[in-house]
Amino acid sequence: MTYVVLIPSLPFVQIFASTGIEFTYIRAISALTLAPFVETIIFQALVIYLISKFLTKNLIVQVLISAAIFGATHNFSPRYILFATLTGVVFAAGYVIYQRRRRWEDAAWAIILVHFLRNSIALLVNLLLQ
Repeated sequence: MTYVVLIPSLPFVQIFASTGIEFTYIRAISALTLAPFVETIIFQALVIYLISKFLTKNLIVQVLISAAIFGATHNFSPRYILFATLTGVVFAAGYVIYQRRRRWEDAAWAIILVHFLRNSIALLVNLLLQ
């Protein structure tokens, strides 16, 4: 689910070919823009809304369930699931805290930005380490 993006008109294009780094524009678009947007709307905004409406108003439970679902969808490896779950705790807690002070849309945009920055750093580190 995390990087499922359907854009059939964009071909896979190698960049950084002279360095031997294989990367595609579609993966970059997905990781840096679509994934933060879609995941924040689904795993923070929607999940937390549904939990608060139908399950519990307990913010800690909302954060933990949201984070567990977020982590479970990043099933690349057990270590990655754990890391994504911890990251999900930060995103969900940030969303809940910001949402209590402002509108849910403002909270969502704040978390989308944080998620974008996190993915940008991870992408740069991956490129530098290859």
